[in-house]
Amino acid sequence: MGAPRAHARRSAVALLLAPLVACSSPELDGAAFSCESNADCLAGRICGGGGSARVCMPASEAPIEIGMTGPFRGPSRDLGIEMRRGILAQFERVNEQGGVFGRRLELSSMNDDYDPDQALESVKELLDIEELAEGDSPDVRGPGSVFALLGSIGTPTTLATAPIANRNGVVVFSPFTGAHRYLRDGTLAPSVYNFRPGYFEETELIVDYMARHRQPRIISDPPADSYTRLLVFAQNDSYGDAGYTGVVEAYNRLGPLPQPDPSRPNPSIARVTYEREDMDSVEPAIAQAREFLLGVLGDGTASRSVGIVMIDTWQPGN
Repeated sequence: MGAPRAHARRSAVALLLAPLVACSSPELDGAAFSCESNADCLAGRICGGGGSARVCMPASEAPIEIGMTGPFRGPSRDLGIEMRRGILAQFERVNEQGGVFGRRLELSSMNDDYDPDQALESVKELLDIEELAEGDSPDVRGPGSVFALLGSIGTPTTLATAPIANRNGVVVFSPFTGAHRYLRDGTLAPSVYNFRPGYFEETELIVDYMARHRQPRIISDPPADSYTRLLVFAQNDSYGDAGYTGVVEAYNRLGPLPQPDPSRPNPSIARVTYEREDMDSVEPAIAQAREFLLGVLGDGTASRSVGIVMIDTWQPGN
């Protein structure tokens, strides 16, 4: 009788252990675990998904998140809207073809009203900066940072945002600006990759056209007093300053101006300005330009070639 009872006890223990063993090795392949950073995920997985519902997913499936900041309202809104439209169209084409090594491209765009301070706050959010570091050290960042910044609009805004992206090693690709200061200095901004030409190259071609190609010539050879027939209509900020400097330096290469330094008062080449995103300031600038033209034409009996170089955004120039 003892042997059968012992056998029964062993069978009961085996039956109890069977479900325990089965529960100790659950199937986890399809499970999605929440996370705050890549450190919360197993090898081969990253924390992704965006927003508050971030989960561990295979690295090959996580989207590549790209950031953009620009004006999506106000006088310069068409610059931002059309740039974003073009980026999204290209992203859609790439994603339809399988993405980048199987990963989809996604764009996170933020309005900055073409304002440097607002642009800086937008980029801090796009880079998920939690605490600013001292000096040039990388900042403390959360897990929600974009991979790169693409097509951000404007000279004053990009000059304000590129340094914080650069010190965090985030690529700034093809910003919509031709500024040379900082943005085209590979030693200061190694993370900035420019696609368009700089303002100095553009203004060099403008001055060259007026001196060598346009008929009748606006700038004579030698230039003599040709500068008195030039006017720069510019935005009153770093964008306008960069373009105006390009015009002055290009002219100086043809013949020295009486006052060759564009940063000093009373420049040889006349300049009128309007304020960024302030359409009320455009009409007074136009009135100043009209006075300049009347002064050049004198009594109107002579025909003179005059050059007006526009360093403006879309709406003020139209």
